[in-house]
Amino acid sequence: MNDVDRLREAMAEPPDQCFAPVDVARVMRIGGRRRARRRLLTGAAMIVAFMAVAGSVLGVQIFRDAQDHSTVTVSAPHTAATDVVPMGTVVDTGIADAEGRAVLFFAHVRDATGSAKYQLVLAHKAADGKLTPTLTIDADLSGNGFHSVTTGHPGSYVPLFGFFVGPVQHFKSVYAGGPLPVDGQRVPELNVTIFWALPKYDAEGITQASVVQLSAFDDQGALLDYGQGPGR
Repeated sequence: MNDVDRLREAMAEPPDQCFAPVDVARVMRIGGRRRARRRLLTGAAMIVAFMAVAGSVLGVQIFRDAQDHSTVTVSAPHTAATDVVPMGTVVDTGIADAEGRAVLFFAHVRDATGSAKYQLVLAHKAADGKLTPTLTIDADLSGNGFHSVTTGHPGSYVPLFGFFVGPVQHFKSVYAGGPLPVDGQRVPELNVTIFWALPKYDAEGITQASVVQLSAFDDQGALLDYGQGPGR
């Protein structure tokens, strides 16, 4: 018997161990359960990932909202001298009453000691162009941020005004738990932006004891680093 015959004989012999027939139904059930488990684990992982991303976005939004405003104490204005002269741009606020249109401008004056200083002046402008100053506040032009934030009362036609040093595109303000509309205009001569609150019923109560929230944003809508609270 050669090697080929021996190989043929070995292959013809029955195996030493007998195997049970395959239970096809059982195999299908086990495979189905494993596939379901994999789908469940994959779905859970996707949900966890989605919640992590959503949570981070929500967290950023909450953080941004929390950073949007900073508390500012309103200063008391003084009665303006009738002979102050505007220096540069006279800003028309668009607010009018029986005495004329409300305007804001800077003036260069001297105090009792003869020292020069700037003032921010609130005035009425009549139809013939005559200016009648009513209120004023000293204006420090150094340092970025909010300056000279003051109430427009007792003049009562501008609830709040002030100016901002630094590049700014728009403002937000909150008073008494609600938004207070704020507008602004650049004064190129001094490289500052005058801002003022628009008339609103619940803003009539703003005084030097009031607390207002103000914030400033750049042209991309981002909160300015120094856009919270009064400039120092």
